[in-house]
Amino acid sequence: ILQMLRSCALAARAALAAARPLGLPPAGVPALMAVRTLADKGSKSGKKPAKPAAINLSAALIDLTPIEKQMKDAIEALKRELANFRIGKVSPAILDNVRVTVNGAETAIEGVGQVAVKDSNTLVVTCFDPQSATAVEQAVRDTADLKLTPTRDGNIVRVSVPKLTKEYRESMVKLAKKAADDNKARVRRVRQKGIALVRDEKDSMSKDDTRRMEEMVGALSDKYSAEIDAMATAKAKELMG
Repeated sequence: ILQMLRSCALAARAALAAARPLGLPPAGVPALMAVRTLADKGSKSGKKPAKPAAINLSAALIDLTPIEKQMKDAIEALKRELANFRIGKVSPAILDNVRVTVNGAETAIEGVGQVAVKDSNTLVVTCFDPQSATAVEQAVRDTADLKLTPTRDGNIVRVSVPKLTKEYRESMVKLAKKAADDNKARVRRVRQKGIALVRDEKDSMSKDDTRRMEEMVGALSDKYSAEIDAMATAKAKELMG
């Protein structure tokens, strides 16, 4: 009988040892506790990133609402700019990067003429000075990203835009990205102003409080920069169809 009991005990130990690599609980650990432990590990390694903590400006020792407002202004400005980039209707914004050389000085096209939409595939540049029309025509033709063919008639330059070509879509995406980059730079400049504001008040705060305030400004900058990236990505997807 003793021999049979020893054999049963050895068999039970072997079964437990074989079960542990499969994730079953070791001896003495309740099954519910083991399952909870495995679930905790799964949550830590899950693919979904944790949502960033909310930024509580009411807890700030310095009023950062003007700083946040300026960052929000960059978001609103970008929304207005991106609204100009639409497939199916030509936009004057496509000529924003055209630089015209007049009397030895380089300027944006809006500085030498008014850009308007004539129809769904044509832009019209009405030059303020008829003598600058040739320079405008050449500048539009030489802007490689656009690949447009303008025609001049007196002080009017007509620009026919290819409809829904891949090149046109890509040029619109580049312009949208530039608008996003410009507004991200704007957010960074506001961040620098916020950091300077905090450091101006450092004598009235502890070092830890100063550091926390700087981190709060940085968190605001990260938040709105990420929002700008998301807007640019969504617009690029829309434009490329």
